[in-house]
Amino acid sequence: MATVSNGGGSLTVASLIILKIEIDNCLDVSPTQAHADKLDSPVPRYRVIAKQVADLRLSAVGDFELKDDILTIKTEDLERTQIIDLSKFTEL
Repeated sequence: MATVSNGGGSLTVASLIILKIEIDNCLDVSPTQAHADKLDSPVPRYRVIAKQVADLRLSAVGDFELKDDILTIKTEDLERTQIIDLSKFTEL
């Protein structure tokens, strides 16, 4: 997810927030199953979790390209390219 912040002056700050999406599950015993005779049939619960891995400050935001673990950000107006090796983030 890319964000751009501007407080009203000439400074514009760009950030790239890298998230890891996971599916988590557990076995749940609902309050109506809290009796000992019904504990042998727990209900599976699933949820989607978005974990923040990194919050990177960028000089500019442009077109993103992700290939393998290399993120390339091209900004035509500044004629600049940023390359970020995402394999350095151990949480990915």
